[in-house]
Amino acid sequence: HLSIRRQRQMCIRDRFWRTFTFSYESPRAPNETLSGLAGPGLRLTEISVNLNFESAQLTWKVDGEIYAQK
Repeated sequence: HLSIRRQRQMCIRDRFWRTFTFSYESPRAPNETLSGLAGPGLRLTEISVNLNFESAQLTWKVDGEIYAQK
């Protein structure tokens, strides 16, 4: 169960902000693909990396949210 404080925070966020989720995969590291995008409206929720042993290639998966004022 969510705490009352957390529920209140979510209500305030939902009233003033729209949330857009995103997800992408890339052979380039997140610090390369997201450079210059840092800001208060960008939240990364998960970053993972997979190594393909046959090709010795890394694949990065990034999930996140972007907040925009209503």
